[in-house]
Amino acid sequence: MRSAGGQLFEILPEVRDCLRRDGWAIAPVAGALVILPLLLLFRVLGIDVLDPSRTPKEPGLAANLLLLVVVGLNQLAQLFVTALAVGSGGATVGALLLRGLRLLPRALAIGLLQALVMSPGLSLMVAPDPAVAFLGAFALGVGIYLFVRLILAVPALVRETLGVRAAVARSWELTRGRTLALLALLGALLVGFFLLAVVLLALAAPVAAIATLLLGDAGRGWGPGQWINVLALAALQAMLSVLVALVAGRVYRALAG
Repeated sequence: MRSAGGQLFEILPEVRDCLRRDGWAIAPVAGALVILPLLLLFRVLGIDVLDPSRTPKEPGLAANLLLLVVVGLNQLAQLFVTALAVGSGGATVGALLLRGLRLLPRALAIGLLQALVMSPGLSLMVAPDPAVAFLGAFALGVGIYLFVRLILAVPALVRETLGVRAAVARSWELTRGRTLALLALLGALLVGFFLLAVVLLALAAPVAAIATLLLGDAGRGWGPGQWINVLALAALQAMLSVLVALVAGRVYRALAG
């Protein structure tokens, strides 16, 4: 009899097959809804990845509104990828995106809940007081457990068109007894993504340096080096969003049938 972990790890070839089959649609959607908005946000905030000591601009109302738009577009891209992963509705890219727009408010509510269970631990762990940091580590452990139990809520929302409460309950039901297996799967995914990030950023750094040498530095503005490095970071964010959505979708499909 297969273990829960073995059953879940079997979805990784399915994720690869989904990328091969639907990559032609995923790539432009991720580019338009994740990469381009992130590039614009970095530029508006004036974040300089080549010089972290340079103080970014104080975010005003426009920047905060742009941040909300970036979060919403990122979630819409994940809904699109999730729909492909669970095999739900719409024969065209446009149909899937329109369906994602209708589900977006509920998906954002689920995303906010997932962020809330993680934020206390992350905030407390950076405290200078060791006792508070230890409490933060415990809170983070609880947050990770809750996050894993909620990870199938968006796929349930997409496949079954549920409300927020019902989608959360469905995820809680499907993940019961499988928390450790899901943690192992997500851990393996994050390790693989980290190695990919190291390689991509290592390649981007010399390319950015050469571009700056050939084309010059923009001084206080953004030159080619900044654009290349920020493009690499935005591409990594898009890859992570796509991978998490695909894995969650295929896990949901495996557990829900």
